[in-house]
Amino acid sequence: TIRRIVLTTAEVSTVAGEPTIQGSQDGVGAAARFRRPKGLAADSAGNLYVADTDNCTIRKIELATGAVTTFLGEPSQCGATDGIAPAARVSSPQGLVLDGTGNLYVADADYGSIRKVVLGTGAVSTLPPALPVRRPNDLACDGAGNVYVTDGETHTVTRVSLTGQGARTGAGQPILVGGADGVGAQASFWGPSALVSDSQGGVFVANSYFNAIRKIDVSSGQVTTLAGSPEGLAGSRDDIGVTARFGNPTA
Repeated sequence: TIRRIVLTTAEVSTVAGEPTIQGSQDGVGAAARFRRPKGLAADSAGNLYVADTDNCTIRKIELATGAVTTFLGEPSQCGATDGIAPAARVSSPQGLVLDGTGNLYVADADYGSIRKVVLGTGAVSTLPPALPVRRPNDLACDGAGNVYVTDGETHTVTRVSLTGQGARTGAGQPILVGGADGVGAQASFWGPSALVSDSQGGVFVANSYFNAIRKIDVSSGQVTTLAGSPEGLAGSRDDIGVTARFGNPTA
């Protein structure tokens, strides 16, 4: 299901799908079906895009009406074919992000690639290989023409330029796990999962297995531990910064 929380009242409601019932049907609200949805991205026109992971599709929800349609892919027909949506194919899509200029980016986990979808035309293309990305989990845009990608398999965060300048490892070293702060490859992650960016040059990372929330400064590449134990200690304590505790944060 897709749920909504009203932050001012904490009221929780189900926007689409039916609890415990899996499927791939389009429809309105509870008539629609999903299979392990993960990534979400909302545009300014009132639409929510959903990475319907196990269906190998990207779904679109019109929030005003609750209408759910399949925007990209065909249920259970996983692949890496570029083309015009919905005829293009993705495989195990996970993180989604919009760049603010009408493009949607998809972390295609099974094929280790980042896909670009031009929303106005439905054109789907694959960005040039962004090694060392092997299994991308989530994406974030920094507002300066770059997409950041978490890779839970290599334990890195890679910065991919959208302006044709190639890609480089933004932070961490492949396979080296930990929670060390530092600049670029001096830092380390363990199971980085979700990403989100702010408007002040920060990209935040849920460092799942190290039980911490990390921050990457876009301009300098400096990685710091924002909240959670610098030693990776798990817990559930509310507190300030590094004295707070988390247990496997994922989003």
